[in-house]
Amino acid sequence: MGGQRAERIDFIDTLRGIAPLLVLWAHIPVWWLAESGRSWPLANFVQKYVMSPLRLYQNGGQLGVVIFFLISGFIISHVAYKETRREFLVKRFFRIWPLMALALATMAVAKCLSITITGLAITGHPVVSSWVYLQNTLLLNWTLPTMPHALSVTWTLFPEVVFYATVCVLLPHLKSRPAATTFAILFVGMAVNLVAWNAGAKQIHSTLLCLPMFAVGRSFYIYWSKQADAPTAICIGASSLAGFAILQVVIYPESAGSLASTYLIAPILFAVCMKSNFRKRAAIKFFSDISYALYLFHMPIGVLTANLVASSGAPLGLAFPAAWISSIVVAWLATKYVGNPLYRAGSRL
Repeated sequence: MGGQRAERIDFIDTLRGIAPLLVLWAHIPVWWLAESGRSWPLANFVQKYVMSPLRLYQNGGQLGVVIFFLISGFIISHVAYKETRREFLVKRFFRIWPLMALALATMAVAKCLSITITGLAITGHPVVSSWVYLQNTLLLNWTLPTMPHALSVTWTLFPEVVFYATVCVLLPHLKSRPAATTFAILFVGMAVNLVAWNAGAKQIHSTLLCLPMFAVGRSFYIYWSKQADAPTAICIGASSLAGFAILQVVIYPESAGSLASTYLIAPILFAVCMKSNFRKRAAIKFFSDISYALYLFHMPIGVLTANLVASSGAPLGLAFPAAWISSIVVAWLATKYVGNPLYRAGSRL
């Protein structure tokens, strides 16, 4: 989710700007409404005329997540060609962990404030100890079945880290053998899931099931960078998508049908954006720049704001815009004053 910004790729910026907004909508208002037992006409309208006809899983939130994975498969392939293993690992650490740690700390404060002031919990997040927060910062909660999740959206960072580790191992061969290394990424993703499934490690395979989607994103990259012709890239991408489908049918057959539309729409949208020649707007660049922070901070900040405004008796038509605005402002501040400076400092190490 965190990627290099030094060289802007317009269609990647567009997708990166769209993805967190889909997740934001799925959580605020949709998830918030479901947890509180309330209804909002605009959410009902979008559900009836957009989400249901397109059969988007989790009200479009999963589509945003899959787009993030495709972007990572593309952009990490792009930046890895220019970096040594040490540079690659250091830059990924400083892109991912500082903002995640800050978001977890923000969640701890937001939970206390929400319960103290409004009596409402942050949706879907139980109060946990400081020790659990520390373990969550190391992503250990996504490997241990009994550990609470302090900030649920961090689940996507676990497959990101596994993907980074795979790329790091394959780094010397990425450019010289683009097709073979993409299939290797697919093989690792499938093997990790099947081993975890066979071992009964549900916490692991439920989180890492999406690993083949990084190979789909990389297949787009090797075509875009002219390392493979269209038939080869399509073959690799389709094989990777089929790999995900096989895992889904084998491990979670009950949900395979409900996910199909989302996981087909995501690569189609990616391909359309990649082939379109549109001019990037300032708003797209802004949301692209804060996309990772917005993804992390919309739960603690947005839900806290929605709880505060709704508990005051204000209409939901004010609560949700206030939640969106506060999430965007905090994401911008976190990116500008924490994420970007620390990434630049880490890149100089």
